[in-house]
Amino acid sequence: SPHALASEAGAAILRAGGNALEAAIAIGSTIAVVYPHFCGLGGDSVWIVADRSGRKTCFLGIGQAARELPDFDGSIPLRGPLSALTSACAVDAWRHAHDYSARHWRGKIDFPVLLADAIHHAEEGFPVTRSQSFWLAFRQAEAAGWPGFAALFMPDGATPETGSLFRQENLALSLSLIARNGPRSFYDGELGTRIAAGLQAAGSPLTSDDLKATRTREVAPVSLSYRGFELLAPPPPTQGLSTLAIMGILAHFNLAAQKAGSADHLHLCVEAVKRAFLDRGGIADPDVVPQPVEEWLSAQHLAQAAASIDPARALEWPAPFRSGDTVFF
Repeated sequence: SPHALASEAGAAILRAGGNALEAAIAIGSTIAVVYPHFCGLGGDSVWIVADRSGRKTCFLGIGQAARELPDFDGSIPLRGPLSALTSACAVDAWRHAHDYSARHWRGKIDFPVLLADAIHHAEEGFPVTRSQSFWLAFRQAEAAGWPGFAALFMPDGATPETGSLFRQENLALSLSLIARNGPRSFYDGELGTRIAAGLQAAGSPLTSDDLKATRTREVAPVSLSYRGFELLAPPPPTQGLSTLAIMGILAHFNLAAQKAGSADHLHLCVEAVKRAFLDRGGIADPDVVPQPVEEWLSAQHLAQAAASIDPARALEWPAPFRSGDTVFF
């Protein structure tokens, strides 16, 4: 994982006899504490799970839009109360993964044990990372308009310095409630009631009913054959198709003849990404928009994309560079 404390939380579960799913829950909950600027309880969680018995599946811990949405004049806001219009499914995904672990991977570790490290770091504090300090400073001016944000993340009115101890007593309480009452309490228990009230007070369209309806879906992954291997990725509405398409395009080239990191090698990889991204804008919620997955990953479509790559010239790319912020492990 991108943080040593989260990685250690997962490693401790493995040393105690836990399996990879149980370790991932420990990592995910700890990440929500020690990387609060990237990933928290208010987000989503997409899992791809496979084992040597041949099982392969995906957990789509993706919240849905509020049932009562306002009429947007133009684009949906990126920040502020009206940007909080989809429910958060990460915590329910922990529940789903824990249940799957017990059913299929002989998982035996009780759920509260998996959250112990996260609760400890929230209560006792952890050293602020350089990344957290940078992003808080970067967002400080606009964060003044985010309800309740500054009091939690800039309690002294300033960005916490890198290495300083950062405690989150309220988050520790939330995690303790989840550990004691189970993950569904985040949606329909005491904690869920408080969250719904807070969302309403802030001006979000999400309601208590929206939280209660939030559930992880288990779906089959999409796959692609690549040089004798089967590659798997989560299906729409995730962007897993783009990853498979990139590899499917690169399958038409002799990568072994390229020196890794050379200009020609990097050019080829970047151009493959561009071609795959030409289809990425069409990826959407399959419940609402038909998703031609087989067409996007067809041999003919990928071969045409590969043939369009000029080894000596870059495809013009009008989209401006934008930084993104999330984590994976």
